[in-house]
Amino acid sequence: MFAPPQPLGAPRLVRAFRPGDPTASNGQVIAGPDCWRIDSRGRKSLTLFDLRRPGFCDCLLTYRAELRCGCPQTTAWLELEAHLPERGPVGAKGCHHTLHRHNQWRLFEISLPVLGPAPADLVRLNLGTEGPGPIEIRKVKLLATPMA
Repeated sequence: MFAPPQPLGAPRLVRAFRPGDPTASNGQVIAGPDCWRIDSRGRKSLTLFDLRRPGFCDCLLTYRAELRCGCPQTTAWLELEAHLPERGPVGAKGCHHTLHRHNQWRLFEISLPVLGPAPADLVRLNLGTEGPGPIEIRKVKLLATPMA
């Protein structure tokens, strides 16, 4: 019977993003002193960061961040995408683990296995939103864990 690959060892930090880092959002994200702010106007997926030619192969990528929102109608979640040369885009959406009606910082995490003979040529960290209102995100990290 075929067994799926398992993570080997502890995750390593690939990159920690800071509010001074430029986003891929074309002005839709406002950097503050310790977080980014997004004014959600409905259901959408907003790209925060693109990593081009990151070279990830045979690993488990993990996107981790803290979120909070100040409006009861606003929902937010993390989305992680990778483009694999032999398969095209693959992704994971954290729609099952959302921030809703929560004005305190909460930690969110989503993982995506990147498997195949060729490394990913693009990794994209997104934020999914639904409903009107402000959303804040901070302590954005990308981690990688080797797979067996």
